[in-house]
Amino acid sequence: MSQQLFTDLAALLPKPIFLVGMPGCGKTTFGLHLAERFGVNFVDLDAVITREEGISIGHIFAENGEDYFRMIERIALTPLLHLSNTIIATGGGTPCFYQNMEMMNKYGATVWLDAPLPFIINNVQKERTANPRKRPLLADGDRSVTEMIEDLYARRKPFYETAQIVVRIEII
Repeated sequence: MSQQLFTDLAALLPKPIFLVGMPGCGKTTFGLHLAERFGVNFVDLDAVITREEGISIGHIFAENGEDYFRMIERIALTPLLHLSNTIIATGGGTPCFYQNMEMMNKYGATVWLDAPLPFIINNVQKERTANPRKRPLLADGDRSVTEMIEDLYARRKPFYETAQIVVRIEII
């Protein structure tokens, strides 16, 4: 990452900075790095939901479905909109429901981590092997991970494109 990018991101504080992007693009890793570098707080929205619900995201999807998950995701996101000096890693679908992206843009700064699809696919395949329930929307046994990621990306890209800053992840 360039020094200019870190300078640009630091200038957004004390507003909350919301990291958005596809599953497996590195929002949590990048968010932790930013928070450490800037000496600010870090919040992972999925971890907040897991803690508040007392079960994993995969179990929430399995037991209650995506509609229920998206509702509690919005409820968990709402108080985060008003935090200061905080980097927030959102779930991959967070920007796509309940006008969440509009709210994150209104109250904070949004940063889209735009990683190449082969990088995302590789990360998701590794995670899926280690923990098949971690990514419930990518658990369709009849479709390849590549097909599912390409489909999700096509549906989510219009929301991600409304981010205030785009960070293109370059993989060498």
